[in-house]
Amino acid sequence: MQKEILEIRNLSKSYGRLKALDSLSLKVEKGSIFGILGPNGSGKTTTLGILLDIIKPDRGEHFWFGKKPDAALRKRIGALLEQPLFYPYLTAVQNLKIIADIRGAGYNEIDEVLEMVRLSERKLYKYSSVSLGMKQRLAIAAAMLGSPEVLILDEPTNGLDPKGIADIRNLILSVAQRGFTIILASHLLDEVEKVCTHVLVLEKGKKRYAGPVSEALGDTIRLEVAAENPEKLQMVLKQIPQVKSVTK
Repeated sequence: MQKEILEIRNLSKSYGRLKALDSLSLKVEKGSIFGILGPNGSGKTTTLGILLDIIKPDRGEHFWFGKKPDAALRKRIGALLEQPLFYPYLTAVQNLKIIADIRGAGYNEIDEVLEMVRLSERKLYKYSSVSLGMKQRLAIAAAMLGSPEVLILDEPTNGLDPKGIADIRNLILSVAQRGFTIILASHLLDEVEKVCTHVLVLEKGKKRYAGPVSEALGDTIRLEVAAENPEKLQMVLKQIPQVKSVTK
């Protein structure tokens, strides 16, 4: 049985003098929720663009399901890249019918994916009339049409309020329980920590860490504190049982 869904070997991409991706190598296992974490400009969207064959790398290669990507393999991948794009004057169902036609999926899947993202009651609402959180959920529903094995989500909580963020996080966890492998790009540490099983940390196109979230973050919280009297502060901190170490 294929254990690795995705393997990346030495991917590099530059835009003029800007090195967007620098010799990235990575493996993603089946059934994981894999986060790509980094600030804006770290190479997250470039990585996803290469994986979806929207962007051509300067060097390196990647393999989906143990094979070089082609049109047939890409049908096994659903994606939400950057902002979702739908026709504002059409309903959720009408927009999903267009996506189904593009992906070669049956219309019978539409009610199922709308139920999965909890939009069944809003399926006849025009896209322009629903909230940003609902638009994100509709985009995830569209990505699931055609029964893909992998979902790629680029900043799925971007621009949402706290409730909307929590709703999308819970939705991602619910979708993962149905057997999807999810690759999620985010600049929010909190999002990756609460949702993902594994994480790739990118900084200026370079891999800083890749592995289980538990090993990356651990159970330790680091705090930076200051005081007018550093020596006294250090003495007080060392007296607190929960403080494991103090570095000046």
